[in-house]
Amino acid sequence: MANPIAQGNAPHPGSGRPLPLTRDQLIALMPGATMLRTNTAGALREWVNVPNGTLTVYWGGGGFAQSHSASGKWSVTNDGRFCLQIDWEDKPENWCRFLESTSKKGTYQPIPDIADDKWTPPTDQTDWRPLTIRH
Repeated sequence: MANPIAQGNAPHPGSGRPLPLTRDQLIALMPGATMLRTNTAGALREWVNVPNGTLTVYWGGGGFAQSHSASGKWSVTNDGRFCLQIDWEDKPENWCRFLESTSKKGTYQPIPDIADDKWTPPTDQTDWRPLTIRH
């Protein structure tokens, strides 16, 4: 299913949501960025988007007895989605999402492809937690 906010990266009229970042904004923001994401259990993922499109992600805390790491890749699609592929040993991760800025500086919310004008980020799931992006 196509993302309803994909055309021109414009939100639904009257949705009150910010515009998703454009491809050009992502291309400027992502290379060399340190990415942080904490799930609801307190586990932290951290990685650096190496300019060549590779990364190594570290995940620890939040009940993990020991930290985990995995290699992966990041990219930006022509229509402005940030893509992440992580080669976790037990369950590989592969997704692409539009990103909207949040009220917290440097924090961006991944938006699912099924988003419509009534969608709001869930507060009780780990899948859609905001990303903090630092340079």
